Amino acid sequence: MPLSRAIRDARWCRITRMGNNSSSSDDFSQSDESEENGEDGKEVDMTTKSSESGDDDDDDAADRNEMTTLGNGRRSEKSTAWEVDLSDWKPKRTETEPSEPIEERGSSISTSASLPVTITPKTMAERRVMDQRRWFCMCRPQYKKSCGVSSLVSCWNYLYSTLGTGKLRPISQEEALTVLGFEPPFDAIRFGPFTGNVTLMRWFQQLNEAFGCHGKAFYFYKPHGAGRTIGLSSEEALARLKEGLKNENMAFIYHCSNHYFCPIGFEDVPLAPINAYQTSLSDSDIDTWILIGEPSKAHPGIHCKKWTDVCTDLECQNPEYFDIRHTDRGVRTRRTKKVGGNLHGILAFQRLDEASDSKRDLTPSSEDIPDSDPESE
Repeated sequence: MPLSRAIRDARWCRITRMGNNSSSSDDFSQSDESEENGEDGKEVDMTTKSSESGDDDDDDAADRNEMTTLGNGRRSEKSTAWEVDLSDWKPKRTETEPSEPIEERGSSISTSASLPVTITPKTMAERRVMDQRRWFCMCRPQYKKSCGVSSLVSCWNYLYSTLGTGKLRPISQEEALTVLGFEPPFDAIRFGPFTGNVTLMRWFQQLNEAFGCHGKAFYFYKPHGAGRTIGLSSEEALARLKEGLKNENMAFIYHCSNHYFCPIGFEDVPLAPINAYQTSLSDSDIDTWILIGEPSKAHPGIHCKKWTDVCTDLECQNPEYFDIRHTDRGVRTRRTKKVGGNLHGILAFQRLDEASDSKRDLTPSSEDIPDSDPESE
């Protein structure tokens, strides 16, 4: 119904209740006229007259038709409300029938999906490995550029302290630095120029001598450069790393692009969703992710990186390099005249009993620790 017609009907009903007053009819005609001419003042006069009649119903109607505030802040003397009947209105619904019956669709699902899940926590623990004590021992946060010695303290505490798997009290990185001959303020020491792979292995020996412990440090996996592990493939290195992370006598440091941090666990992730809870999977059915503890407060406490990305980093040779903490950047080329070789690798630290000090369990074929770093770290 048009708005003007609704207004006229409402006014006509009000005038009828006033007792067929002829003057009201005249006012109604004038009000009708003023509506067409846009004059609002006449309508207020009519409302006033109706209120003088003394009729309570007319007073209520007049109150309902008082000025109301519009959304834009303007006031209007025209106020009309009406109900819209929606009982006959029905929205159109488009129903799409399935392309095939439910029974037929169900038959296309692999029969193995309906088999009961029989995997146990013990089996899943072989696929998802992380000794929480390795995380407890992470020395975090580090000093500026002290990632090497902070990672070393993390490994030492796991192997020898009660915070990890040992019997001695834990040591702090400040205590370790003092044993190694450094003096405070430690945050003013520029560790970068003299901290290298060989340096960390020698510091490990110094800490063991200072606290009466026995152990070995060696290159675990390093495809290129000095100290490379000859004859060790990435598949064999991964298998040994998994065994080492399950071994309470082993700890690891991963030297990546301008940084050191500690592998502390791994997860074997099935490639196919249907194998999420399968009890036995072959190496070709999984991707392995390495959990790496981070000493720097500028990064998450634990990184999770694909083993294939770790291998990409270790397989690069100068001038190409791959930053494992920023895999999205891909393989890049640094500005250097040096060609070939790579400082990156995984170092292993092993706790030994005094009687078995000469043994090297899980030790791959590697060169002995030289007197000094053969390359600038």
